Amino acid sequence: MPASMDMHGTTAPSGGHAAGGMPVMPGMHGMYAPPVDAHSLLTAWPVDLGAVVVLCLAAWAARRALRMRRATPRSPAWSTWAGGAVGGAALGAWWAVATPHGSPFSYLMFAVEVTAAVFYLTGVGRLAARGRTWPAFRTACFLSGLVVVALALQSPVSTLVASSFEYHVVQHMLLMVVAAPLLALSGPMTLALQTTSHHTKVVLLKILHSRSFGILTFPVTVWFLYYGVMFAFFLTPLIGFAMEHMVVMDVLNLAFLFGACNFWWPTIGIDHNPRWTMNHGMRIINVLIGVPFESFLGIALLGGAAAAPMYTVAQTQTGGGMLWGIGELSAFVGVAIIMVEWLRDDERAAAREDRRTAARQQVERRRQAGSEPGPDRDRVPASAYEEAYLARGIPVPVTLSDDYRG
Repeated sequence: MPASMDMHGTTAPSGGHAAGGMPVMPGMHGMYAPPVDAHSLLTAWPVDLGAVVVLCLAAWAARRALRMRRATPRSPAWSTWAGGAVGGAALGAWWAVATPHGSPFSYLMFAVEVTAAVFYLTGVGRLAARGRTWPAFRTACFLSGLVVVALALQSPVSTLVASSFEYHVVQHMLLMVVAAPLLALSGPMTLALQTTSHHTKVVLLKILHSRSFGILTFPVTVWFLYYGVMFAFFLTPLIGFAMEHMVVMDVLNLAFLFGACNFWWPTIGIDHNPRWTMNHGMRIINVLIGVPFESFLGIALLGGAAAAPMYTVAQTQTGGGMLWGIGELSAFVGVAIIMVEWLRDDERAAAREDRRTAARQQVERRRQAGSEPGPDRDRVPASAYEEAYLARGIPVPVTLSDDYRG
């Protein structure tokens, strides 16, 4: 069988297959690259996910053991749970290491995703213990966002990126226009400020009000991290260099996700940004500004050469069309979400004004009836926040604005 030479000078049989019948993945110097065969694509992600599930169960058993240890120190039940936790951790670690489909980066990302999910669900549980509810929609958005991140970085999508530019665009879009908006809609910072310790809250507030955070979330900086990085990646040799050095590609994927979260957080997110606040009209403009940039990028890929040596011109053109179409669709969905939030904010503002009007009418009736005003008796509650203080006979603090009280 005639042989062909790949990009690294190694000889492989013609047709792009190695001696064992596995397809050769060119241009992947210095990365962990499992063979792209049907068995690997069907088993890689579930096998890795199974190891993570076992580790999560081990962490849950360890937490239960600690609780039982504090509640009943002399009970032998806690030692049983502790033994199960140790055994589960050992099994999960062995499962992850022995699996030939994973990589250190995928294991690290799984650990980060599981930790984030545990912290988020723990915060929701703390609110429930106080008798307060956290919208199930936000929880679903956060968990879905983590799943999409795993789908982009640890599923067969990340494997097919090595030989298909279309899948590279799919991975890029999953991170930037699916996972990031879902995480923004989940309000993780709001949940953290409501459920963490006082020390943690102080640290988070210092970060949110710091100058560095203000520079990082400045609109021009956000546009550069979101749109500028895309142009630099797809229209320069950076994509080829990154695909040949997968450590660089992993870092760039995290940069894409970070830039997208930084873009969507103030645009459709529910977390308050104390440094840069945009009204709903400016949010819509912020989304529409990117439409010509994404269109130009898609057109440039449609009419250009191959994006990288491991991709063909046809793949690049197809990926450019996908990038153009998905970018336009994401802008439409983003504007729709902003419009829904705008309508809800108007409804809440109208409800606050109705409460103020009803309170003024009640005060006027009391005055006409000749009742004696007491401390805060004639005060018109601006929101449910003030009504709660007045009902307990406590002076209303004036440290928060009406927007936060409502």
